[in-house]
Amino acid sequence: MRFVIEIILLIIIFYCTWHGFHRGAVNAGISLLALMISLAGAMLLSSEMSGGAAYIIKPFISGYLDSQYEDEVLDSIGVEGIGADEAIAAEPELMADYANESMLAFGFNEKRASLLSPRAAEIYGSGGTAPADAVSSVICEAVAFAVCMILMFILIMFFISFIKQFFGLSFRIQDNADIDLYGGAALGFAQGFIYCVFLCWLLSFCGIIIGMTTLEDGLFSRFFLLPGSVIDTAI
Repeated sequence: MRFVIEIILLIIIFYCTWHGFHRGAVNAGISLLALMISLAGAMLLSSEMSGGAAYIIKPFISGYLDSQYEDEVLDSIGVEGIGADEAIAAEPELMADYANESMLAFGFNEKRASLLSPRAAEIYGSGGTAPADAVSSVICEAVAFAVCMILMFILIMFFISFIKQFFGLSFRIQDNADIDLYGGAALGFAQGFIYCVFLCWLLSFCGIIIGMTTLEDGLFSRFFLLPGSVIDTAI
């Protein structure tokens, strides 16, 4: 799977660079601007919309965690013979580790789990919430945000593409072909880079499917994971 992802990332980079080269600097710049606007808009809208989506999927994720990973998580933090409620009530400092291991078991990568687990501990510490419910709330928020990001990004990109097609926005630099071609290639590369960052950010939710360390072990995917932490701040 790691090699498949690496090849896909290379294809995205080379295709966007080649496409930008042939379309020219101005058109590639417009596409890059549209991509950045779409991502920024998707982040803002998802932050507002993900709460409702998280509420809908919470029962499914809570049940999945309880049935599939409860014993595994408790073993990983050194708890045996009792449930999470009793163990963490006796030792509240276990909550952060419990949340972190639960998120890893669910498929989040290590960086995201370490970023989000303090929030679960904070929810539990505020009182009235079981450990599993606190963890599932944070997981649901993150998953709902990712799903909303995908949908909003597609919708905004479609809307911008419709406007470009409707008004026939296509330009070339006529008096300097080199700037037009190689500038387009550079801007196309930047566009491909952003697509790869977004893709790796999405795949970092899918550790169960692609493998927990697949992205961190890859030569290119590991590099593209780093800027994706900017998106996590909006969750």
